[in-house]
Amino acid sequence: MKSVYFNQGNTIRLPPLTHGDGEEHNQIFALLVDIEKILAIESENKEDKLKWLTYWVIYGVFSIFECAAGIVLYTLPAYHKVKSIFLMWCMAPVDWNGSRILYMNFIRPFFYKHKTMMDELDEKITEVIDNVKMEGKANIKLNMRG
Repeated sequence: MKSVYFNQGNTIRLPPLTHGDGEEHNQIFALLVDIEKILAIESENKEDKLKWLTYWVIYGVFSIFECAAGIVLYTLPAYHKVKSIFLMWCMAPVDWNGSRILYMNFIRPFFYKHKTMMDELDEKITEVIDNVKMEGKANIKLNMRG
């Protein structure tokens, strides 16, 4: 179990979520990100909220990539360290942080290039969800009667 040291010698012991090299780094980042998200939510500053929304878009895309390439990535000896550095860059409190750079140069142009298709997909998904809700309500009513 790793210890995280704070000022005046106070420590918090963080058990790893899973076994493996570098997972404890992910816990520390998760804790820091959670604190920053709460501060952003409570802030009146729109930029704070935008910064974290952008981070989570990048993190979501990264997670999809990581899931698809996970078997290969996890065999790389320094993967968790590289991932930790990448995530630190993405949430760095500077204008040139990874989230902003990746969003503005890759995600945003991709989104606008395929916006019509994404709007159509969103409509279809909403329609499917509405149909499932209606069918669920109808099934509940049938089950309550019989």
